[in-house]
Amino acid sequence: MSQSLNIQEIAIAIAAKQYNPTILTPDFLKYSGIVPIEWELAQQPVLTNSNAQVVFQNGISIIAQVNRIIFTEVIATKESTDVEIPALVRKYVETLAQVDYQGVSINFRGHVFFEQPNNTARNYIFGTLLNQLFKKNKVSA
Repeated sequence: MSQSLNIQEIAIAIAAKQYNPTILTPDFLKYSGIVPIEWELAQQPVLTNSNAQVVFQNGISIIAQVNRIIFTEVIATKESTDVEIPALVRKYVETLAQVDYQGVSINFRGHVFFEQPNNTARNYIFGTLLNQLFKKNKVSA
């Protein structure tokens, strides 16, 4: 059985204690040097007292909430050297060094392609990924 992982998106989430999401604005991001001035918005920013969202045309979005900041980037068609999120997150954290950061998570979203059509994906999920769970709980697929 041959399969390949196709990663579509990367997300880096930073937990922060009592973070103020209202500071996340396109102007703040551009004039503080976190994102380049020439980046264009894909949609109008969202800004409330408890949430903020800025989405750029290059597939990068930033969502801020009272307890976390989430940076996502669509990377399906990019080379690994063209992924911008790690540097952007570093600039953000350096610029807002006074924030009480609590933790970080790095998540990928993607899918696996299977060459064989007959229940191959189901067999892989149940036979490989969930196999130990089934054995432990004596459940049959």
